[in-house]
Amino acid sequence: MKQLTIKEVAPYLPYGLKGVLITDKRDDFINEEYFGDEKFSKGAIWELWSFVKDNGVIYIGEGEFEGSLWKYRDNTFVNFHTGIKLILRNLSDLTKEIEHNGKKFIPITKLTGCTDLSRFEFYDDYILLKDAMYCTDGKGSRDYKIYTAPRTISFNLQGVVGLLIEWHFDIFGLIEQNLAVDINSLNK
Repeated sequence: MKQLTIKEVAPYLPYGLKGVLITDKRDDFINEEYFGDEKFSKGAIWELWSFVKDNGVIYIGEGEFEGSLWKYRDNTFVNFHTGIKLILRNLSDLTKEIEHNGKKFIPITKLTGCTDLSRFEFYDDYILLKDAMYCTDGKGSRDYKIYTAPRTISFNLQGVVGLLIEWHFDIFGLIEQNLAVDINSLNK
C-alpha cells in the first residue's frame, strides 16, 4: 500500500494543511487524559503539524512518533498511523470560486491576472488563456497553457506552483491515489 512521503507533504506544511479522520478513533484514545469524543470521531478535522521522514523519531511528552503529527484546535497533539487523510482541492477547482483564509476568489483569475473568463478555453488536461494582453490588466501578449493533469503542472508565470500549494491544491495526484480526500467531498 502506497503511503505519503515527505516529498509530497513538505511543501504544504507552512500553510496549515488539514486532515480528516476517515475512521473512528475513539476506542484507540478513550483512556488518554486528553480524550474527547468529538475530536476522535470519524470526520473530525485536524491540522498537520509536523512530519518526520524515514527512521527519524521525535520525542514528545512521554512518547515518541514517526510519521505525521496532527494538532487539534485545543492543542492536543497525536500521531495517527492510519485513518486520517489530507484534505486537498482537485485541480478542477481552479475555475471555481474557493475560500482561502476568509477570502473568496477564482484561483485561475488570481494566477493569471485575467478576470475575463471568456478568454479561457477548458480541455481535459489543460486550461488555455487566449491572448492575455486583452485581459483587463494587460499582463501579457501571448497564450498561456496551464496543464491540470496531476504531476504535470506547468505554467509559465512565476510562483504559480507555490500558490497552488498554499491554496491546498493537489499537485501530486494524491486524491487520485486515495492518499488524500477532495475538500468538496466533505460535509460543510
